Amino acid sequence: ALLFDPELVYFVDKDERALKKLKNNLQLMDLKDYEIFNSDIKEFNKKVDLVIQNPPFGVKNEHADKIFLQRAFHISNVIYSFHKLTSEKFIEAIAKDHNFKITHFFKFNFPLKRTMQYHKKKIQKIEVGCWRFKKI
Repeated sequence: ALLFDPELVYFVDKDERALKKLKNNLQLMDLKDYEIFNSDIKEFNKKVDLVIQNPPFGVKNEHADKIFLQRAFHISNVIYSFHKLTSEKFIEAIAKDHNFKITHFFKFNFPLKRTMQYHKKKIQKIEVGCWRFKKI
């Protein structure tokens, strides 16, 4: 997102490991136009032009991504969000409920590295989609 020369990018995550990796990557890129929020997504309430998110896929907790979508619908009019393809009907319904339309859809196999204790394989390819939503 920073490579598109925005005025400001907000990074929001509560995972310390992810934030540490983010900070290391940002130092390598020598970019300055960002703020990092070490918090739960429910606590982030700034209005933004665009949301790009990769929420939990809801494997362990069904529709864990619902909170992320609801927050994104609240803070922006344009959203790109990654989800498992099996969530397609849910994604369509929640977008409609929040007066958003799906304008684009990209399907691909996402290589998910073993980062959680419950992951069984070193790398698992998961069928995912990236949905683009726009406020109606």
